[in-house]
Amino acid sequence: MRGCLAADVGGGSIKMLAACCEAGQIRILDQRSVQVPPLARGGHIYVDVPGILAAVRGYAEELIQKGMSLQALGIDTFGNGYGLLDERGDLMELPLFYKDGRTRGVLQEIEKRVPLWELYCATGVYPTDIRVLMQLFCDARDPRHAIHRSSRMLLLPDLLNYALTGQMHGEESMASVASLLSTGGGWAVDVLDRLEIPSAILPELVKGGGAVHPLRDTVAGGLGRELQVVTVASHDTESALLAAPELDEHSVFASVGTSIIFGARTNEPVVSHQGFEGAFKTVKGPFHSSLCRDFNAMWLFEKCIQAWRRTQPRLTYEDVLEACRTAKENHTYCNVCDPALRVEQGDILQAIADYCRETGQTPPFGVGETANCVLDSMVLQALWSLRQIRQITGRNDFQRLVAIGGGTRNPFLMQRLADALAMPVVTGSVVSSALGNILMQLYAVGAVSDLGEMQQIAKHSFTSSTYSPRPAYHEKWEQALLQFETNDTIRGIWR
Repeated sequence: MRGCLAADVGGGSIKMLAACCEAGQIRILDQRSVQVPPLARGGHIYVDVPGILAAVRGYAEELIQKGMSLQALGIDTFGNGYGLLDERGDLMELPLFYKDGRTRGVLQEIEKRVPLWELYCATGVYPTDIRVLMQLFCDARDPRHAIHRSSRMLLLPDLLNYALTGQMHGEESMASVASLLSTGGGWAVDVLDRLEIPSAILPELVKGGGAVHPLRDTVAGGLGRELQVVTVASHDTESALLAAPELDEHSVFASVGTSIIFGARTNEPVVSHQGFEGAFKTVKGPFHSSLCRDFNAMWLFEKCIQAWRRTQPRLTYEDVLEACRTAKENHTYCNVCDPALRVEQGDILQAIADYCRETGQTPPFGVGETANCVLDSMVLQALWSLRQIRQITGRNDFQRLVAIGGGTRNPFLMQRLADALAMPVVTGSVVSSALGNILMQLYAVGAVSDLGEMQQIAKHSFTSSTYSPRPAYHEKWEQALLQFETNDTIRGIWR
């Protein structure tokens, strides 16, 4: 059986999936999730690139040893990661993890050189301190930093592909998310020049599905000569959208993972003052663009669970959901985009409690109340985002929310989204990024002809669930949003 292997690299784990296409359906042959958490060293947090590569290669070798013939391999990752190579092509140092916190406050320095509105117009992406552009600026303003001796900068999925193939590319969807792609096409060289970031270190740009390369000789041992590496739609959200069920011009989408990326498809970049004020971005995918915004989501939820397990080591995810069900009705909300709730810290539960006190609210108590507070705060962000998308696009004909990613396993979040948005929520696979990765591999090797065929395969490959809105609950969310928007003590409500 000739299969494709997808590696979907998250902030602390990798979902790996081997699959083939038979009779117009994706058939999963094997799958695994491997924990590869960031590395804490010397007061900073780093991406464990060697650990990621070892996990991917080890899984591929294991599949081959079991008799599977692998035709292609594709890697998609979270945004905001990159590495610097020296003149020999060696990685100069481990990439810093984007939640490291080193860029906090950097936008004030960038604004002195390039007004943020101009930056937004140039790239189509609202400036936030964690994006690769801002990280590169932090590097470049330090005269001792390795960037000044670097010959090439590769975004994280391109870096992993390079380690396997020896070929250097920059894939467009990841370049777009990184704030490095111009709205007119090509690298945003003018922006980098104004920020004194060396643009000579940028590689050649390619579209998702536009590059297929064999393994390096030093890597091929144990994997065989037939396996080729495909540059897929390497940003995990753009990959996931390729496998989203019923995603059409009448849908909005939510990729629910570490963050929620909420948006709608567009045919071209959408740049507006309202989009800027709402922290929206336009991401260039292989077949379309996406007008969307992202906000902290299941990363915060999981951090709470980790904190509870320090005193309740046997606490399960199902226990948390049961606590949500039995807790009293929630009336406390957090801005999940607040800096205090977006970066690694010692006590996330204390940070939530402090935030609530500072904003004139009673802190939630216990597992159920706190979990509901976090989930409801995500829902408010989604409701506000939908309103903004309708106004920015001038459209009121969106009929459903298509939700994809691991967060779709949380039924409370899905039902509350349906109630708040007053539209059905159709859920896709929890491994949508990996499935979209597989579809792009099939497209790159000529087994699938176009986006329409990919969408048909995705539609017939797994069963969707639908959460219907409950009209009686909608007014609650309208009132909650009004309460949140009019709280003057809340810092930067939507950013």
